[in-house]
Amino acid sequence: MTIANTAEYQACVHSTASCTRLLLSSRELSGTIPTEIGLFTSLFALYLDSNSLRGSVPSELGLLTACVALNLGFNQLSGVVPLEVWGMTQISRALLVHNNQLEGEVPTEIGLVSGLENLNLGNNRFSSSIPTEIGKLKYLDKLLLHSNLFAGIIPSEIGQMTTGRPLQLM
Repeated sequence: MTIANTAEYQACVHSTASCTRLLLSSRELSGTIPTEIGLFTSLFALYLDSNSLRGSVPSELGLLTACVALNLGFNQLSGVVPLEVWGMTQISRALLVHNNQLEGEVPTEIGLVSGLENLNLGNNRFSSSIPTEIGKLKYLDKLLLHSNLFAGIIPSEIGQMTTGRPLQLM
């Protein structure tokens, strides 16, 4: 089954203004993420994790201006995460793209997502260096970067973060 074939997705299509959550975790979904999800601008939570989704992350997800939690983990997504997604400054609870085949650099724009609490990029193919701007995420309490192709050292800015609670770093 694809995302577009689920009853939840169809309900959002018919009532985009009242569609606030699209929770499709662990549904054995396949196919790609429909670009039309970007039209669901009232979504505050989008969970597509633990499926068999493939293809790229659509830039249209960046249009989800109310979204505070985005979970795309445990799929087969590939390619570069679009800058529009990295720049979703309203995300505060979670940006989770772990356990995919995503690649490219994590851009400095990640530092603009200042309210973010949970960032999980683990088990992908992200490369280059870890951006120092992650140190600007003052509410971050969970940071998972393991099993990627990062080069260089962990930026000292991460070690100097003062969130008021221990930072879980993996």
